[in-house]
Amino acid sequence: MRDRTAWLKALHIFVTGITILLVCGPSTASPFQLLVAGNDSPGLPLYTAVYPASAEGWEGEPALLLRTQLPESTTAEIGLNIPPGDYAIRAFVDQDGNEALNLSGRGRPTEPYASSLSPDRKRRSQRFEHAIVRLSAEQPSVTIELNYPRESRD
Repeated sequence: MRDRTAWLKALHIFVTGITILLVCGPSTASPFQLLVAGNDSPGLPLYTAVYPASAEGWEGEPALLLRTQLPESTTAEIGLNIPPGDYAIRAFVDQDGNEALNLSGRGRPTEPYASSLSPDRKRRSQRFEHAIVRLSAEQPSVTIELNYPRESRD
């Protein structure tokens, strides 16, 4: 009888623990996805910065910084583990491994780069306010397109 009671108690603890893990455990899937299109740099690192709209500029503090190795495919899918909200996103391919976006003497990128584009915009812009996108249950992903400056293809 004592063995049966101990076994039932252990079973109850085990089932309770599994239930808690299933209900309260962390999700392995990120709630939002960043799709990076136009990848011509498989195997190279992609640095991504996600800024809250409240940052009021690219100089603000990013909500999320990521380093991802680009896949062989032309589109990379990157999970964004951030709460719903308005964000501006920038990314660049680090072709020379210096962990920084290289700029020309005129301040233009010389490595592949991308930024988000507000839904009301038709043309690419590097202005922060033109890069604000909303991530929500209704809009769980955003696509950015890598731009390859002429200098990056030399």
